[in-house]
Amino acid sequence: YTSTGDMPQRSGSGLFGFAPYGTFEAADGEPFYLATASEKLWQRLCSTLDREDLLDDDRFETQADRWDNREALHDELDPEFRSYDRRDLVETLAGAGVPCGPLQYTDELVEDDPHVEQRDMLVESHNQWVEADCRTTRMPFRDSDGLIDDASPPPNQGEHTRAVLE
Repeated sequence: YTSTGDMPQRSGSGLFGFAPYGTFEAADGEPFYLATASEKLWQRLCSTLDREDLLDDDRFETQADRWDNREALHDELDPEFRSYDRRDLVETLAGAGVPCGPLQYTDELVEDDPHVEQRDMLVESHNQWVEADCRTTRMPFRDSDGLIDDASPPPNQGEHTRAVLE
């Protein structure tokens, strides 16, 4: 918009003008995100899925062609994606250098994501509203020494009003 003045068009979960790009499902019905924003990535995807025939298909020759024929492209790729469980598919594609990743549900992110644990993203905090200790997320920002600060419990209603107004 800032370059042309044209309002961008909505493109669902994808990026306008790029295909395949967006959310797809694997065999187990679990969603993953795929981003093929270059010819090199498109070629890697086709090679990894053993679908080099798509590289010779006139409907998918250029990025513009793939965008214009994105529904047909989805129909071609969907059976390939559905021949893998999400974990195996993401590992296979990412291992080949194709940008992708699982779309995680909250429970997967909190309970199973190694990045959450490695970055120490969850902290116990007392919540006076429910009068219990609860796990909550801490700020993701870090300084050169590590964490910026520990999470504090949510304030009581009006607790900081005077300080804010002053």
